[in-house]
Amino acid sequence: MAKPRILDFREDVTNVLEGVYLAGTTMFMAEVPLVSCRCHLLGAFDQANPLVETVRGIENATFDRASASPLGQFYDMYQPETLAEALGLTEDEATEELKRSPVGALAPAPWDAGPVLKRSGKKRSSSKRQSSRLRSTDGSLYYGPAGETFIQKQIDKLTALQTHAAVNGSEPGADFDFIHGSLLLTEQSHSIWISKGHLALAVLAAAGYETVPVVFGDKHHPHVIRREDAPFWALVQRKIFTQVQARRIFDQVLGARMSDPGEAYIH
Repeated sequence: MAKPRILDFREDVTNVLEGVYLAGTTMFMAEVPLVSCRCHLLGAFDQANPLVETVRGIENATFDRASASPLGQFYDMYQPETLAEALGLTEDEATEELKRSPVGALAPAPWDAGPVLKRSGKKRSSSKRQSSRLRSTDGSLYYGPAGETFIQKQIDKLTALQTHAAVNGSEPGADFDFIHGSLLLTEQSHSIWISKGHLALAVLAAAGYETVPVVFGDKHHPHVIRREDAPFWALVQRKIFTQVQARRIFDQVLGARMSDPGEAYIH
């Protein structure tokens, strides 16, 4: 299968929105400030982030096993019971889909049009009950519990990405994940929501990069996500999120706020 065409605007535009209008419906790459990059589950990357701290730990050899790494400690401490909790929503306001355990599932952003959360999915057993029978290879990048083999795999990926970056800088390559994102936009503010390439972004953040190349637009994520469009976001349309919940998560990402357990680690 041919790779999708990506327009390279890194030297041509100084504003992502300018690139949006130049690219039309085509994917494009632009250089963006790292300080503006956000994940709806991991927060910002310009501060104490478990992925960034793990990269620094690899560099300084501050841990001797995967579970003792900052990422391993994060997984041990931060184990939300439900998808709603992972997203910073209360159990009382959560829809049935969001009352499911996050073990083995990704807590989605409301605007994510990808194949997430089957419509007929049933509520799962709690993450604490599931963690008691967790396999070494089980885990999620964004929260615990996670097995030792899973954590080590993430550390191995970070190490490989470090090696690539040491030679090639921020230039994406075969061994270096492209960082994908969308522009979150209001009349007063904007951020870059990162949908893919979190490990690569963490490596560049730990190395002190001030700007990073981000690819905008793919079949599941538009170039721009506007707050006022919340009624039309995919998972709002599917009744998984209310408009109020969806906008609250948007605002959390825009301000790089995380749910309480994550905040305890980050700060």
